[in-house]
Amino acid sequence: MCLPITDLMATSSHLSPTEEGKATHPDRIDIKRWMRLTAWTFMVSLLIAGMIGWPLIRNFETGRLNVIAAQQQGHLMAAKSLFEREITECFGDLKVLAGSPSLHLFLDTPTPARLERVQQLFLSSAEGYRRYDQIRFLDTEGKETVRVNFNQGKPSVVPSWALQSKADRSYFKQAISLPNGGVYISGITPNIELGIVEIPLKPMIRVATPVFTSSGAKAGVLVLNFLAERLQQGLSKVIMDDAMSVPMVLNETGYWVSHPDSSKIFNDLLAPPSVQRFSDQYPAEWAVMLNKSEGQITTVNGLFFYTLIDPRQLVAIMHADNTSHAEGIPTIRSDEAMYLTFHVPSKTLAVDAVLSKPWHWSMVGLLTLLLFVMSLGGTFMVVFREAQMATAQRFSQLMAKVAQVDELTGIANRRHFRDLAQRELNRVARVHEPLMALMLDIDFFKRINDQHGHKAGDDVLRTFSRVCEAQLRKTDVFGRLGGEEFAVLMPNTALGTAAVVAERLRSAVQSMKVTADGGAEISLTVSIGMAPFKFDKDSLDELLIRADAALYQAKVQGRNRVLAHTELVAIPHGRLSA
Repeated sequence: MCLPITDLMATSSHLSPTEEGKATHPDRIDIKRWMRLTAWTFMVSLLIAGMIGWPLIRNFETGRLNVIAAQQQGHLMAAKSLFEREITECFGDLKVLAGSPSLHLFLDTPTPARLERVQQLFLSSAEGYRRYDQIRFLDTEGKETVRVNFNQGKPSVVPSWALQSKADRSYFKQAISLPNGGVYISGITPNIELGIVEIPLKPMIRVATPVFTSSGAKAGVLVLNFLAERLQQGLSKVIMDDAMSVPMVLNETGYWVSHPDSSKIFNDLLAPPSVQRFSDQYPAEWAVMLNKSEGQITTVNGLFFYTLIDPRQLVAIMHADNTSHAEGIPTIRSDEAMYLTFHVPSKTLAVDAVLSKPWHWSMVGLLTLLLFVMSLGGTFMVVFREAQMATAQRFSQLMAKVAQVDELTGIANRRHFRDLAQRELNRVARVHEPLMALMLDIDFFKRINDQHGHKAGDDVLRTFSRVCEAQLRKTDVFGRLGGEEFAVLMPNTALGTAAVVAERLRSAVQSMKVTADGGAEISLTVSIGMAPFKFDKDSLDELLIRADAALYQAKVQGRNRVLAHTELVAIPHGRLSA
């Protein structure tokens, strides 16, 4: 076969210092082998340690998270009870005020004296309840008739000239359309005065009901503005010293309406549309919350505990529990339900994790170091015992390979060429494939040595070998028989194809240039003799003798030419004559 020069040159019969050291020091440790074996042993040891240690860590973490979950579920239930209590109390207060005799006397006959009684009723209610920012009565056109402001604990009646029309507000439109006994409950929204959101923000829940005269005529709407900041304060009291969770309230569109960070709330009204909401920041969690009214969610963002608070259902249940079936369930309307949520961020969860403590990592580091030292020592003896065998085997293989390679050119030497050639002859004799032998001899090579020195001659031989090898197939057998004489065996090749290849070789050699040490360019030519293999009578020696005879005639006839043995007729440049 045609052996690549780069492969064969690497196995020159002259050992490199490294190879010589390995061959003469059989007890030398193969460091790479040792490190590789140590790495595998170390990784297996780590795997076993992990298989033992990880379940223990996981069980501990599971227990810790279960404790956190139980604590947060307790917070959630307490907060839900707080919300339900506040809302039901709002409903009760609304029902009491709506049924007060003073209000109904005013609705039947609105005199200044009766108006003043209603104002005093609202004023005393604001002082007593202390949870309503405003208590108002709006007429059927939405104009405020009576309004009491809480004024941060100092209630006062708003004078008639400061009363406003709320006809365009959703809560008025919703409430005025309800039947007798109907209740409207808004979500948590900021207070708006004169069409502008009041700053600092004042979250409200508006509870409203229509009121009627004794004759059954609709007279207007009673509205209570519940101070929703009480809910946030209640949430803070629920969690007390628990700094792990973030309590929040979301509306049905995924915006925050209550949050410890006030910059997050009411962004649907106060911030540009690009501002993110909870549903944008936690889309996967929000999708679960929309599909299930309460539960616990565990994601990469941490733990989420939530429950849906729907004022419509809450008031209906409360009303059903406190009235007879004959009275029936009142009509309940609400803008939206609320999601009461406690979030324990993943960063907070990681603070008390098993591997979050420095001393835990120190123990892991010491264990890892111990495993590494044990792996290093355990594999040392294995590698040391393998060293002699590995070195001896490498030396044997190296010597065998060197014996096959010509040390100067890196191609097959004479002995290896004959071995490969004989193997090919045996094969083609069985399958009766054509085979051609080529003998190549560099023209006037002695002149090159004499004129430019033996070093230049060696460079010529190496370059010549590379050029020839580039023109041959991988299946061709190429070798140096000695000096400037080379041979090629071309399996499955007829005379015509071999002649084309031979001419290509001759032309390529004629075109090659080698630069000597002095800078002179050396040109050379080659003469080539060809001989076909005869199945019935040829041996390898006879085949090479006939190819050599053709080569001799090519030399005699002027060199730099290809000649086939068939009739010993010269092959001019570029074509075959036989």
